[in-house]
Amino acid sequence: MQPIHPDSSLTNVLAFAFPFPRVHRANPVGVCARLWILHLGLLGLSSTALAEGENLLLNGQFTQGLDHWATHGAVLSISDQALLTDAAATRTLLFQGVEVGAGAFTFSFDFQNLLSTAEPSGRAKDTFFASLYFAPEAAAFDPVGFTGFAGFLDLLDLDAAGPRVLRGEVVASPVLAGFSRYTVEFVLPEAATVFAVFDLVDLNALPDDSRVLLDYVVLIPEPALVGGWVGLIALVCLGWRHIKS
Repeated sequence: MQPIHPDSSLTNVLAFAFPFPRVHRANPVGVCARLWILHLGLLGLSSTALAEGENLLLNGQFTQGLDHWATHGAVLSISDQALLTDAAATRTLLFQGVEVGAGAFTFSFDFQNLLSTAEPSGRAKDTFFASLYFAPEAAAFDPVGFTGFAGFLDLLDLDAAGPRVLRGEVVASPVLAGFSRYTVEFVLPEAATVFAVFDLVDLNALPDDSRVLLDYVVLIPEPALVGGWVGLIALVCLGWRHIKS
């Protein structure tokens, strides 16, 4: 999906709802109502675009196995899902990067928590981390060595007790029974390569006792036009109220 921009069809919509030559003589209530109808229409366009939008990440539903994803440690493809385990691996990573321009984005993924409850003396529970990294050069990014990036967002920590949400929210997955869905919105002030990184760390030193399943990993740009109409409508209507009074 691409952000919604004014094009010929949208301009026609604006011309219909916004008869510019006659606005200053129109009934303020009627014009404000018309503007709100326009806003609701744009929200409808936005929702449709998001629902049918293009995922910027490739193979986010793992229907092609682990194609387009980079891995480190023990990652498997099972039934069109990615399975991170701690089998013979202290750290297991799954990640993918995509070049994007400045703008607002939504990132989400579905996960099932199959992490071990074991916590031997002097050790911690196995923990899964989800993060976004922002790299000026994709080839230089190294999540194992923790180098080659200009910034990052820690999103979610997960152990057997459940998620610790650092930003965004977690709800029940609307499509997968027994899964949860994590979602976060963020804004990039300039172009960068965004890396979605999933990291399972074997902190209890017990091999092959923890797993996390992933599916529906999605990164989509948010339409920039729709949100601005809320402020515009409010300013126009408040201005008319001021003139009328």
